[in-house]
Formats: sequence, C-alpha cells, structure tokens
Amino acid sequence: MFLSIRHWRGWLLGLGWLFGSFFSSWLFAQDPNTVARLLAGLPSEGTPEAEAIMVNPAWVAHASEMERAWQSMERRQLLPLRNWAFRYLGWASQSPDPVVYPFSGPDILYPMAFFPNASVYVLCGLEPVGPLPRLEDLPPEILGWELARIRRTLDPFLKWSFFITKDMRVELSSGRITGVLPVFYLLLARMGATLHRVEYVSIGPDGSVLPASGGRAVGVRITFSRGPQLQTLYYFTVNLENDALANQPGFFHFCQRLPRGPALVKAASYLLHSEAFSRVRDFLLAHSTLIVQDDSGIPIRFFLSGRWTLRVFGNYIGPIPLFKNHYQPLLTSLYLSSNPPPLPFGFGYQWRPERSSLIVATARTGGSSLALSPSRSWRPWNVPSPQSEATGVSQPLPHPLANPSSARGNPLPFWPPVFFPSPEEEE
Repeated sequence: MFLSIRHWRGWLLGLGWLFGSFFSSWLFAQDPNTVARLLAGLPSEGTPEAEAIMVNPAWVAHASEMERAWQSMERRQLLPLRNWAFRYLGWASQSPDPVVYPFSGPDILYPMAFFPNASVYVLCGLEPVGPLPRLEDLPPEILGWELARIRRTLDPFLKWSFFITKDMRVELSSGRITGVLPVFYLLLARMGATLHRVEYVSIGPDGSVLPASGGRAVGVRITFSRGPQLQTLYYFTVNLENDALANQPGFFHFCQRLPRGPALVKAASYLLHSEAFSRVRDFLLAHSTLIVQDDSGIPIRFFLSGRWTLRVFGNYIGPIPLFKNHYQPLLTSLYLSSNPPPLPFGFGYQWRPERSSLIVATARTGGSSLALSPSRSWRPWNVPSPQSEATGVSQPLPHPLANPSSARGNPLPFWPPVFFPSPEEEE
C-alpha cells in the first residue's frame, strides 16, 4: 500500500528535522571556536545549542564575570606588558622564532603577549590535556557549576599572573569539564584567536610528533591565527625532572629539533635552581636566543659566563616566604648596581608591579647580541625609537598587532578542523 504524498511529505520533513538537529549538534561539538567563545563568556552564533547556552542565566552570569575580570587584567597587565615588550625587547619581540615555555601549565597568554608573532609556542606541565570540552552535553543545571570551576581556576592567574598548581590540579580533575584544554580554548578566544585545527598528539623517542597513541608524552597541537599567519601551540604533559626525561626522551629531542628562539620562565617554583632539573636548564642556556624570566627561573650565576647580556627591570626583594631558601645575593647586587627601569605590570610570585622582578638575558655571538642581530634570516619590523631624540622623553608605542596586514609573507592555507580521539576516549 503506497503512502500518500501528504504522508511522504510529513515523513521527509521529520527526517530533515532530525538530520538537521543531529548536524547542528555535530557541528557544535566539532567547531572549537564555538566552544572556546562560550567558555570565554563571549557570544557565539550558528547553532541552536549555542543559543540555548547563551540564554542560560548561569552562562549570562559567567559572561559578566569573565568580562569584568578580563578587562581588569587587560588594563593592569596586558596593555602595559605589550608596550614594555615592544619598547625593551625591540623587534626581537616580533620574531617568528619558536618560543619555549617550560613549567607553563595552560598559560598561553604571557608568551603571546611577549612574543605575539611566534610561529610555534611549546608549553608543558604535569596537568593532563583532558577531553574535548562538550558544553552541549551538560544539563542546564550543571553548566553553572562547571563554568564556576573554570573561573576559580583562572582567578589567581588573572589577578596575579600565575596559576596555583595545587588548586588548579584539583579544579581541572573534577567535574565534567577537565584538563587544560578548556583553559587554552578560553584564553585563545579572549586573545582574539581563531582556532583552525585541534589534534591530540604525542612524541616519539626521536622527537617526532605522532598521533596520540603513538608516543609516550601525550599532548595537544592547536593551530590558530590572529591575523594572516597561522601559529601553532603545542602543550605536552611531561615531567621535566632529569630522571623522568631520561625515561621519556622524546620531548627533549622534540625541543632540540626546533630552531633557536626565545624562552620564557615565570613562577616556576625555583625548579631550575635544583640540579634535579639541570637538563632543562642546560637546554635553555644552549638553545635560547633570549630568556625572559623572573627570579624563579635560571639562577643569575649561570649567566655570568660572558655569553649573555643581562638587563633587569622592576625591583628584586627576594622570594616569597614559601621559597625563601632561593634568595640570590648576586641578583640583589645586580639590581643595586644597575638602576633598573620600573616594571609597569606584575610578574611572577611577587605579583605587585613595585615588588616584581624581571630579567632579560640575551645570548651573544662575538660582540653582538644574537637575538637582535641584523644577520638573522628573517626581516624585522621597523620598530620606532622608544625615545624622542629631541626631548629624551619616552613615547607611547603602538600595539605590535595594530596593523596585521603589515605582517611578513602570505597567509597560509586554511586547515579544516580535524580531531583525534582523546586519550580518555581511546581507553
């Protein structure tokens, strides 16, 4: 018995609605930008699931709290930091060379602020990557709890510039949204990035990057852009202690394969003061063209070989009480003898600007500074002089990305989103 046209039409419309609903949900889950913007408290259009989340009072409150906290941090930290980097790091801050940031956790914000044009950012920590965040799977009554957990994780970071590792580990391992990946999503969205590709990866023994099941150091690779150039963020869950690196050599070999470039060390628990982390310390000293760090980074005595030019900023008053055994008399002498410029933003454990210390170590080759050498293969941007020769008064500098169209080269092709299964899903 044949169905009537009216029945066929109703059946097709129902199937279309079901397929459309499934496709919309699939698109929501597959598009990292939608999830990143919602986590960041930013509006996102395109799917019924996103629209449903944005009318949830819990998300509305989250968006308001995130905007308030971000604007405060932008005013206190990011704007003065960008101007500082452009003035004192010069066109080295515009380098496309890879940036290595050990003991970083999910802090992509500060390497992007110091070195906005880096082609590659390599971050690592003990925190797991976690599964892809799926906000659409959360019941409306649970969403508020999960978003509040993320805000608690970010609160010290946005206020003081560093994560509290113990608290972060608890917050990122409980609940329905876990791992550092949601934090990366949120920070990248707030930094104006568009996410193009997200992949779970690992590292082979020779340092080659493999799908997540092919190596021992599980991580994530995020390809994103904030202008015409694609940039890549790597994060690996890896223990950087000497004995652990001996058993897991892939990460070390991966870093050694990178071209030389800047390094960043901040709020690193003074681990680089210990001989148990000497391999990482030696790598940074041998492989970096420029090291930007606070006093918790490489002890100052390791820069006195004649291979480095040192400049200090801010005020060194010693470590916080928790790390009082790592006071450096030599660093105090350097500050007292060099009349350092003030630091207009907080940096490290001594998070108030008037108490923060920042050290810039520039590698030297012959009589020149390697990081600033005009013989580098890349062409620097034209950086205006930070001082007026006529008046000697500091002049405000434009944001390094104020004119993205002036960036070098042609934009790379767009990569559609491709996802490997998370390590949790493979198990």
